[in-house]
Amino acid sequence: MRIRNKSLWAVIPIVLFITTILSSCSDKSLIPPLTYNVTLSQQVELYDLQMAYYKDATAADVIYSGNRYYFGLVRAEQTTSIFGVGGSEDYVLVEKVKFIARASYDIKGIIQGTVFEVIGDVQGMQSGYIIVKNCWFRIQSGGATFPSGGAY
Repeated sequence: MRIRNKSLWAVIPIVLFITTILSSCSDKSLIPPLTYNVTLSQQVELYDLQMAYYKDATAADVIYSGNRYYFGLVRAEQTTSIFGVGGSEDYVLVEKVKFIARASYDIKGIIQGTVFEVIGDVQGMQSGYIIVKNCWFRIQSGGATFPSGGAY
């Protein structure tokens, strides 16, 4: 079927436009859902964790050990990447808390003075250090980020 009337071709886009406009005037409107923050891990202040372990390590183990926590913005004091220690667990030290990375490339880019967020599993106290393992890091300032893995 061929449409030969040129004026009909001019009317078709207008009809489509009006139909589209009128369909948007329905009583149902698309309203985006309310936003909310999802917390995947409980947050604990580094100071509170340290005080709990220094006061009573056994009681602190009951509360913290084996649980995953989010530690807000912390500043790296020392990392194993500074010394290039081979064969040992890679960690970032912050005030007598060792944040042990899942893998060495996870701390790539974190150097002394880097401010970062971290999520990890508290393992208790060893040799005067509070151990947090399986850590995920996110650099907030300082340090260096690399496009191929490492802290993000």
